[in-house]
Amino acid sequence: MPEDRDTSIEELQALVKIPGALRFITAAHACGPDGQDGASYTPKTEAELEACEAFEFPQTDWRHFVIHDIVSLEGPNHRGVMIGHTAEGDWCQGRPYALLRRLREAREV
Repeated sequence: MPEDRDTSIEELQALVKIPGALRFITAAHACGPDGQDGASYTPKTEAELEACEAFEFPQTDWRHFVIHDIVSLEGPNHRGVMIGHTAEGDWCQGRPYALLRRLREAREV
């Protein structure tokens, strides 16, 4: 599968140059209070959990979570792993094909 690996690396490197083409779905909830950046919001209190459940998108929908654009790539390293970085400091790693697939999941969101 070296061709798939090489093709995936080329595609990742091309897409990272296009804002919004590669997006990372974080674990932070987008259902937080107005004005918070969502960088690390997780509902904890009963009221927060109720607001989370009432959010326009359920937790099974990607839009329930904060999504950031990938702005840079690293690798592949000696194990064949690449890392995608967001401007906000989040990162995601994986082998090129798996990373490409994951970072394209939220493109339509």
